[in-house]
Amino acid sequence: MLLYFGVAFLALFGGTFGYVQWASNESAWALWSVWIGTPTLGLLHLASSVGQRLGQHQMEALKTELDNLLRALPTE
Repeated sequence: MLLYFGVAFLALFGGTFGYVQWASNESAWALWSVWIGTPTLGLLHLASSVGQRLGQHQMEALKTELDNLLRALPTE
């Protein structure tokens, strides 16, 4: 999540700064952060989806173990 927020913050800040440069009739070099940040966010989302899919069987095994342990606990 930190990477998402970091990239999104830099893209938004760069977009704002680039707009100010453009509105001031200067070279709007900061707008590159939007064109770099947007695909980077897409790649981060894709990587997280692949990682979640790859680890799904491990999470199911952990959940089964936890359920078994909780069932074994005495109830009042």
